[in-house]
Amino acid sequence: MFSQLLGMNHKGIVVGYYGTTKTSQHGFLNDIATGQYTFLDDPNQPVINGFSVTQITGISDPGDHRILRRC
Repeated sequence: MFSQLLGMNHKGIVVGYYGTTKTSQHGFLNDIATGQYTFLDDPNQPVINGFSVTQITGISDPGDHRILRRC
């Protein structure tokens, strides 16, 4: 297991991704004021050879986030 924090905006929303296995990664947003997590995975992301990757790599102050998908 691991996690990476890759961005934070002025509203205190942190973004990144975490791994549950050696191969799959899942994106998340975390509101540091409330501690609430939102987990993001593209439902159309293919699972190839048992793994998929969704990474949230940045967030703007209005709350727009960038998602990197790869397989």
